[in-house]
Amino acid sequence: MTTATAVPPRARTAVSGGVWPRAALGVLVVLAASLGVLRAVSDANPASPLTLRVGGVEYTVLHADQVKGLSDADLSGMSHGVQSLVTDSQALVRVDLRVTAGDEAVAYDASALRAISSAERTGITAVGGSLQRGRLGAHGSVEGSVSFVVPRNGASISLGTAPGQRAVPLLVVDEAAGSVDEHPHSDAGPATPTPATP
Repeated sequence: MTTATAVPPRARTAVSGGVWPRAALGVLVVLAASLGVLRAVSDANPASPLTLRVGGVEYTVLHADQVKGLSDADLSGMSHGVQSLVTDSQALVRVDLRVTAGDEAVAYDASALRAISSAERTGITAVGGSLQRGRLGAHGSVEGSVSFVVPRNGASISLGTAPGQRAVPLLVVDEAAGSVDEHPHSDAGPATPTPATP
């Protein structure tokens, strides 16, 4: 006669009985909750070095460039009387921006922005651009640009609202060669045409 021996049911241990999985689940829940709190705090206070908050509007710098254009020499000295020409001692700085509203509709005015030079005590107002004034709906945004004429003195240029206030670093302008508003002129009179050779 064969005797069957019943295998006793496995004793429940702390490891296999669910105590450890429950503890691990609890730790994960606490960790997830604390990460959510950190994210909520960081979303409420963006620390982006490229964003300037003015009123209820955020201006985010997308790109900044010292615009290279025609010089007085390229125009053969014909720049006299041309209004708003950037001289050799100046640089045109173009800043591409995204303007973003928060949770509420808000008006924005890009004329409040200034180019702040590390060599100047005053902010430089914009001379033009596609961003002027407008109104954004809640969470709305618009992109455009503003341009500034700044001295070519090797200074660091930032975007802000006034010197001494928070500003977003943009670029370092180059230094002008030669003296201020130096124009090549000749007292020799008009050039004499050279006769054509047969």
